Amino acid sequence: MTKYILFLLFFTGEIILSQQIPAEQLEALKSKAKEMGMSDTQIQQQAKSAGFDVNRFIQGEIQMPPNPTPDKIVDSTFFPLKTTTTPEIILKIPGFSSRIDSTIKLEPFGYNVFKSGGNIFNQSINVPTPLNYQIGPGDEILITMWGEAQAFYQFAVNRDGQIIIPTVGPIVAQGVTVETLQKRLLSKMTPFYSGLKNGGANANTFLDVSLGKLRTIQIFVLGEVQNPGGYAIPSMSTSFYGLLIAGGPTINGSLRNVSLIRSGKTVATLDIYDFLLSGDKTEDTRLQDGDIIFINRVGLRVALVGNVLRPAIYEFKDKNTFGDAITLSGGLLFDSYFDKVHIERIIPFEERNKYTKDILDLDYRFANINELKKSKLQLVDGDIITVQSISNLLENRIYISGNVRKPGVQELKKNMRVKDAILQADNVLSNTFMERATLLRTLSNGYKKIFSLNLANAMRGDSTNNILLESLDSLTIYDQKYFFPQHTVEIMGAVRKPGRFNRYVNMTLADLIVSAGGLTEESSFNRIYISNKDTSEIGKFAKVKFVDLPENYWQSPKNSKVILDDYDYVYVPFNPKIVKQRYVTINGEVYYPGQYVLENENEVISELITRAGGIKENAYLDGSRLFRTKNNAGLISVDFTNIINKDGKEDIELEEGDIITIERDFKIVYVRGEVIIPSAVRYISGKSLAYYLNQAGGISEDGDYDRVSVTMPNGRKWEDGWIYDDEIISGSVVYVPQKIKQEENIIPILRDWSTIIMSMVTMLVTIVQITK
Repeated sequence: MTKYILFLLFFTGEIILSQQIPAEQLEALKSKAKEMGMSDTQIQQQAKSAGFDVNRFIQGEIQMPPNPTPDKIVDSTFFPLKTTTTPEIILKIPGFSSRIDSTIKLEPFGYNVFKSGGNIFNQSINVPTPLNYQIGPGDEILITMWGEAQAFYQFAVNRDGQIIIPTVGPIVAQGVTVETLQKRLLSKMTPFYSGLKNGGANANTFLDVSLGKLRTIQIFVLGEVQNPGGYAIPSMSTSFYGLLIAGGPTINGSLRNVSLIRSGKTVATLDIYDFLLSGDKTEDTRLQDGDIIFINRVGLRVALVGNVLRPAIYEFKDKNTFGDAITLSGGLLFDSYFDKVHIERIIPFEERNKYTKDILDLDYRFANINELKKSKLQLVDGDIITVQSISNLLENRIYISGNVRKPGVQELKKNMRVKDAILQADNVLSNTFMERATLLRTLSNGYKKIFSLNLANAMRGDSTNNILLESLDSLTIYDQKYFFPQHTVEIMGAVRKPGRFNRYVNMTLADLIVSAGGLTEESSFNRIYISNKDTSEIGKFAKVKFVDLPENYWQSPKNSKVILDDYDYVYVPFNPKIVKQRYVTINGEVYYPGQYVLENENEVISELITRAGGIKENAYLDGSRLFRTKNNAGLISVDFTNIINKDGKEDIELEEGDIITIERDFKIVYVRGEVIIPSAVRYISGKSLAYYLNQAGGISEDGDYDRVSVTMPNGRKWEDGWIYDDEIISGSVVYVPQKIKQEENIIPILRDWSTIIMSMVTMLVTIVQITK
């Protein structure tokens, strides 16, 4: 029977509250642990270290551990630490954050490695055992013999540091390497297995020793650490991993001075910067049981802001010079301004009596980049170094634009003048206006000054116009159209490219038609309309004339030589005798369905049906319809039965795009709208509207019984006066609309009536008073 329990979920390394965990789920969890290589003994050890009753754990019964603490952590050899994605948190350091612009994201360098989960420090357990690894209690020893004698042994080193081999007895394994243990085993086991011959050349039995599951060791992480305490970790773990499982240093902890203390002595000092900046892990020492990782207080810190590769707050170790700071930041960016570097400094305690304020702004100048990189300028705790970028002002360039062959940016050469710049741009174009050019100059104060030049004189070398150029000068060369606007003429109608065209001197009507791509096949050569702009008197806009052209208008002198004036408008009419073919479509139950061309303007439906071979025997004329695309007219109500019976009133004229569909009878009536089950109901001859409504489940509460409509398949609606007992024809659509809900508010009505009554009473009283 399931119950509410607290279950230590080893696979996440967290204690969580689980409700109603079935026994089969607990068994699955134990099976998963064993699949990962854990024996029952190791499960018991891990449960015991977490405060569980071991026997009940093995039996599938879990109890709440007594006051679990940070030093009761699951062995991550078997259960890797859980990493989660958390919202980004900007680390701020008091004393820096208040002095740096809030828009600048500046963090202490290196701490984000631990903040984001520190996956780069995770230890892999699937690695070969190092040659210098010393065996200890809890390690699993695998012994394999093959050859004349065969055997396999799996032993755990006991607390006394021994393994006990049947028939051989106890053998000390603690403190020795695998290689040393193998030699010791050969020596001890040769008397019992003569074929081993102590590993000699003539042996016919062979022995191999390897490690299985490794023991866990207890370490302590103390000092300025996020989660100080004791931790059980794999015996092959290193200092980096110990820092990781403890959450890394606090913001006040050092990344450059982490001590590894063993037996009361500091055996190594870890500088995490070495690993982060150069990948050096030589000081990442392998931990031993009882080791203490101690994170010391952070040392001198300096912030680098601006044009450096890695803007951040850096901790200094031994050296604290300006050159060291630049090295830590990765160096300057290519657009950095190195001539002057600014330092904002909080005056040290012992020097504050020399100043009236507590913060100094210092500017340091450097002759070249090497002097900056090698600077021995001593930094002070809390310094903020700002490296600025170079000026955006451009040097040694000019711009030339407009009517030259190669416009764009050019190099400003020594003693370069306007003529030199134009020749460097491959000279002016043929339609250049030579009487004027413009030179725009940027002054030292940022303002602009304009010079107007005579370009022809400049090209002749006239010093007044051939001005000596300066950096950032912009020279503009103009096309003639800027000073001589192009007048236009327009042609529309039956030409291939109607539109507006430039008018040239002596341009004729024939020239304009040719410019417009020539006449189309539907054009008329008669009554070509020409409108001339008329400015002879106020209120008169144009003079109009009509001309006729021969078919070879491009070579005939008659009328084709009509000279056009500025702003003339020409319209070439379409030939009224040439009409585009108009298409209609007929589908469905005719013998030759397809697309047909209308023979004349007055062709009607019956004529088209005849051309399509007539209707088939199974045609359902009451369900046939006409759909008109012209002007988006849509479905048009037509009685095809009367049309087939030669009723001229129904036989309407066809329009281009009409689609006629002669349907088959599908024996269906469609019921839509506010009914219980909107559906297609099988048609039964003689059945009325009430029958089909009942087949659809009847009208719903929201349906309006009085406004039910029936649309027949040809698009017509029932005429007024129909009753529910009238027969519905096949293909009809029954639609039940929703009731129109009206607001009922009696208060406004009563208020209005009371106002009317009071007015009438007042009127009567007045009349009575007057008549007295």
